[in-house]
Amino acid sequence: MIAARYSQTGGSGVLEVGEIETPQPGPGEVLVRLAVAGVNPTDWKARAGATGPLNFDFQVPGQDGAGVIEAVGEGVAKAWKGERVWVYLAGWQSPWGTAAEYTVVPVEKAVPLGDASFELGASLGVPALTAYHCLFSDGPIEGKRITAEVCTHHLWFDESSYATLGTKIKCNPAIKTAADRAALRAAVVDDRIDVIATDHAPHTLEEKARRYFEAPSGLPLVQHSLLMLLEQHAQGLFTLPKIVQKAAHNPALLFGIVERGFIREGYYADLVAVDLSGKTRVDSKQLLYKCGWSPFEGTEFRGRVALTVLNGVPVFRDGEHMAGPRRAQALQFTLR
Repeated sequence: MIAARYSQTGGSGVLEVGEIETPQPGPGEVLVRLAVAGVNPTDWKARAGATGPLNFDFQVPGQDGAGVIEAVGEGVAKAWKGERVWVYLAGWQSPWGTAAEYTVVPVEKAVPLGDASFELGASLGVPALTAYHCLFSDGPIEGKRITAEVCTHHLWFDESSYATLGTKIKCNPAIKTAADRAALRAAVVDDRIDVIATDHAPHTLEEKARRYFEAPSGLPLVQHSLLMLLEQHAQGLFTLPKIVQKAAHNPALLFGIVERGFIREGYYADLVAVDLSGKTRVDSKQLLYKCGWSPFEGTEFRGRVALTVLNGVPVFRDGEHMAGPRRAQALQFTLR
């Protein structure tokens, strides 16, 4: 086969192009005839020696590509032959990169391409995997530089809600299918989504009553966001620790909010006491929004806010504001 290769690290001058023996698939491997090869910075960094010395007598560069499986090794189903695939990390710990007519990869690195173009397939690989892990890697938020957030209304509504609420729930991004909502809920549970937010947008009813493309996006949510999550806890969707993590701990960590977001000695006491056995029925008379409406009017939540403490001072108890001076303070932030 025709291939590019190098036998020592260095600049582009170490590359040679010519005939070399076509590799054969071993156990668990497939032979792919490449139609398109991709190039990314990993390739020239490895060739330049930035990732260490050569591990083989020669190296065909290239991690990504797309083509058709022509042969399979022992233990691989023969049905793979003829499959259009994209491959990734072909040259990782292997001399058979993608800058050639053929490459050999473990079958798990050959991903069915379907009807997509070979050009698209060759552009996935390392760039797509890097983007995916940047966006959706799990683990503590302190170690992330790209994070994901979901709003409470996207966890609650789906497209069937438009029939009764119409433009009241128009928002951007739009509320979509039940399958989309289920995927967002699952991403909260498995930590691909880091923060639950409200995106509170108290437009007036007059504004929201306009035709769909003229009505503003957004809806009032902040008064009932915790109740929404408590109802979903009652439904078995989220644990209480998960709600606290996503709605209190992680926002404080992500934005470097000083001494808030946790119940800790020396921290500001911003607390809410809830009655999980109580119920809250939403009606217009108990709304605290100046816009005077809520998409939840008539909804009954399982759970009740019994007490709210702001900066160590009780300010709201059993549905009523408590008299006294305002206790709000400006937040302070530190750089991450």
